Formats: sequence, C-alpha cells, structure tokens
Amino acid sequence: MRSVSKKILISLLTFLMFFACLASTIQAASDSRFFGSYCGTYRESITVWVPLFPLLPIPVSKTYHVDFGVTAHTDYLETRAGNGLVNGSGEVILESHTLPSILASEYGASTGDKRSFVLTGMVTTRGHLKVSGLTTNQELIQGSANLSHDGMELTVRALDKTIVLNKLACGNTPPRARITTTENDFPWGRLNHLSASLDDDEPEPFPNDRLIW
Repeated sequence: MRSVSKKILISLLTFLMFFACLASTIQAASDSRFFGSYCGTYRESITVWVPLFPLLPIPVSKTYHVDFGVTAHTDYLETRAGNGLVNGSGEVILESHTLPSILASEYGASTGDKRSFVLTGMVTTRGHLKVSGLTTNQELIQGSANLSHDGMELTVRALDKTIVLNKLACGNTPPRARITTTENDFPWGRLNHLSASLDDDEPEPFPNDRLIW
C-alpha cells in the first residue's frame, strides 16, 4: 500500500512543476497566446486492498479519490532570435478526498493543503510547449503542453497523466481597450490623431508591454 505513494500532493506537483527549458534541435516558434491565467481540477485515484470482513481477511480492492484545484499564471517572453519562452508560477490545492482517516493520514492528504510551483519552458512549434519539471524533492521530470487554437485551453502531459486547464475556469475577465478620436472621417493622406485607454478588472495591473498599436 505504501508503494503507491506516501506523498500524494508531491505526485501532482511532479506532474505540474516545470523548472528548465529542454535542449532541442527544433527551431522554437513565437506564440504569445501562452500568456494569462489557467485553472482546472485534477483527480488522483488510489486503489488499496482491504479485508472483506474483520474475522475473514479476504482482501478486496477499493478505490478512493483525491481532488485538486490547480491555478497557473504564465507569461510569454521572446528572445532576439525569435525563440518563444514561457515562465510563471501557480499553486495546487487539495480540495476534497474520499480517503478514510487512517489512509488520509498515511498518504498525507489533508483538505486545504496548498503547494506552490514555478514553471518555465520553450515553445517548439506553434501551440506546443516543451518543458521539464522540478519537484519539491528536487526530482527532474520531463513533460509537454499543448495550447488550443483560441489560446483558452492548456493541456499538460507528464508522467502518463493529462490535466486540462482553461482561462475561463479562473473566473477572470479579459481587458477592454477603447480607441477614440475627435475626427468624424479619415480622408486619405491626412494625419489623424487617435487615443486609447484600457480597463482591466484583474487585481494585477495589465503589463504595458502587452499594449501594441
């Protein structure tokens, strides 16, 4: 039973945490859609063998579930050579579990437990991120992530596990830009004056380097 894991939270962090870009012969691609906050949930299943009756120790298998909430904040950077790089941070929260108290204590599963992580990776082709991970016990794990066409959904794969994160699941709202002018028309060849403003409801201010005319 202990061979399954005694550190169920760390097993998920192994799946999610990223530390260093992998060396690759593939030319990295630009993809600024790897920017924003992604959220989702993940379920870890634990199967154990327990006696069927206290006085008749015939073992039967039973499966329990542990549910996590995941939040990742990512930023997109680009080198002078045009290589796309992604870094960021996030946290994993143990939201609920069906483990009996004895197993919960053995596996270190406590509702409300929170673990932080950092991430970084390299965009190898458009929508594809190649990463490696560093767990809390300094174990290096390799993985990858794919971005949906609209940039809203991020699918992470590592250690034979898959987790889907989505920008809409974070409950945030996109920033709103307004472009104004005092002119009623725009004749060809005449210089016109435009001004713009930005509204953002998020607690973190929208970075100025993301504002591009």
